[in-house]
Amino acid sequence: MKKQEGMSLSEVLISLFLATVIITILIQFYLESKHQYLEIEKVLEAGFDVQWVDGLLSDSIRRAGFTPCLGLDQLKVIDHRNHKNNIQALNVGNQPIQFIQVRRMKENFAKLIKVESPTTLLVQHLSSLNEKRPLLVADCNHAEIHELIAVKQQDNETRIILKKPLIHFYETSTYVGEFLEERWFVKKNVKRQNALYYHWVQTEEVTSLVHSLSIEKQFNQNKQFLEVTLGLENDKIHKIMVAVRGS
Repeated sequence: MKKQEGMSLSEVLISLFLATVIITILIQFYLESKHQYLEIEKVLEAGFDVQWVDGLLSDSIRRAGFTPCLGLDQLKVIDHRNHKNNIQALNVGNQPIQFIQVRRMKENFAKLIKVESPTTLLVQHLSSLNEKRPLLVADCNHAEIHELIAVKQQDNETRIILKKPLIHFYETSTYVGEFLEERWFVKKNVKRQNALYYHWVQTEEVTSLVHSLSIEKQFNQNKQFLEVTLGLENDKIHKIMVAVRGS
């Protein structure tokens, strides 16, 4: 009968030690790889968020002053809400509040069919009109901002009742649409950190990655440009240059 030889105690202990070392190295490698992955994921997400903000801001600024005929700054504007006539398509500030304010007609607009009375307009069907929001009436010379009493929808037309009468006389090439006032600004969020906010109807936090705004208006060959510098974490910046279409 052959004598079976097993592992000695010292061999077992050495094997266990080597296995422990290998497992420890693998765990350390896994933890380091996971940390690197999470850091890369964080950087990528931050990059995507900044590009998303870039797109939103650029699109908003580009549309500043839109009306179907001419840009808002090229028209004689009166605001019947407060009787101001210095309405600007694009208003910016760096101190003490960093903000960008965009004013324009909403893209869903309609052509004026008839002025039935100084306070009653008949226009092409405009289903999205909200009587709680201001209305912009504009041709190629004038524009008026009005508050509404009522919006009455018909089959192919919409009748609009204004709170105050029209000042100017409107004929052909007159359009009406919701008057949009968007505002981008920086303020402290609930965590007491500077963050980028957006206001239209209500205020919402866009991202906490943007801690500051620096805005500069530029003009080139009668075309208006806006350079926006976003202040990010770790003193990083992201620059946006946008041509204002309605200028």
